[in-house]
Amino acid sequence: MPYREEGDTPSEPDPHPLDAVIWRALTSVQKSLAEGNERARRYPAAIAPFAATIDTEPASFRSLLALLGGDDQIALFTTADVFSSNHAAIALYRKLGFALRRRMHLAVLVRAETE
Repeated sequence: MPYREEGDTPSEPDPHPLDAVIWRALTSVQKSLAEGNERARRYPAAIAPFAATIDTEPASFRSLLALLGGDDQIALFTTADVFSSNHAAIALYRKLGFALRRRMHLAVLVRAETE
């Protein structure tokens, strides 16, 4: 999912800032640390394993794959569990040269509203 810039006309509700926290960091306050291009970015391996893509298009994952070297590993956080039931996504990742090493889930918690 592409992320809108200020002033764009919304066609759907704004995503929560934490929906793409790694992408937002690598394209803003930590841009100077980012490796990659307009489709995929990552932190240098010596800093952190985190990476992100602007969307889930195959071209973005090809850009991400280009950022990996040798036995390098990256960690992606997504708002959807694309691995457990999306066999097409798993097949695409494998076709693009990725191997799923470990499944991780990220939960974003907020304080419950009191009634």
